[in-house]
Amino acid sequence: MLEPNEIIKSFFLVSTGALFGVNFRLLIYQKLGELSIKKEFRILFINSCSSFLLGLFYSILLKIKDLSYSYQLILLFSVGFLGSMSTFSTFVFDSYQLIMANKPYVMIKFLLLSISLPLILIWIGSLVVN
Repeated sequence: MLEPNEIIKSFFLVSTGALFGVNFRLLIYQKLGELSIKKEFRILFINSCSSFLLGLFYSILLKIKDLSYSYQLILLFSVGFLGSMSTFSTFVFDSYQLIMANKPYVMIKFLLLSISLPLILIWIGSLVVN
């Protein structure tokens, strides 16, 4: 069980990472919109970048010897920043909108890309470090 000061520190690390992650996502989303990229592909791009960074990050963590330091980095960057940067609820809502717009083939392509591309990018991110 975590001590009260460790709980507060964990809360602060996750919250700080989340604050920057969600704002970074908004910035990327807006910039991609200025390039006339469709909404669902903006989300796909953001989630894919987040997956690549997650693979890169965890591979780097495996090389760090100080476990307590690694745990703090996980809370700040992985749980906080990357958790807020990527967005599962928007992915699900975009899929729902494609169904409601009677675009089943576009939705299937979107689902396949949204699942396979981030998995591949996590793998590539881990290869970069190794």
